[in-house]
Amino acid sequence: MLTKQKEAWLANGIPDRTTRIERMDRLIALLVDNKDEIAATLSQDYGGRSIEGSLSEVLVVVNTLKYNKIHLREWMEPELHEAPRRDSPS
Repeated sequence: MLTKQKEAWLANGIPDRTTRIERMDRLIALLVDNKDEIAATLSQDYGGRSIEGSLSEVLVVVNTLKYNKIHLREWMEPELHEAPRRDSPS
């Protein structure tokens, strides 16, 4: 699986902003559409935790993705960094 993922990454390169937004939108839709099943599974995995608590975890992920979408343009801006300086030999 890791090899296939690496091959896909090398073939497609770094995704642009539009592609990243589309992927986040798809993930948000998947989470929202399947929230009840996800919450039930989380509840079962954690030994009967409340469904409401599990639903809130799904909501946290959805809200994080929405936050990421808002800030993505800023985060993708190039940054200039100084090259590390080498101390001259004594």
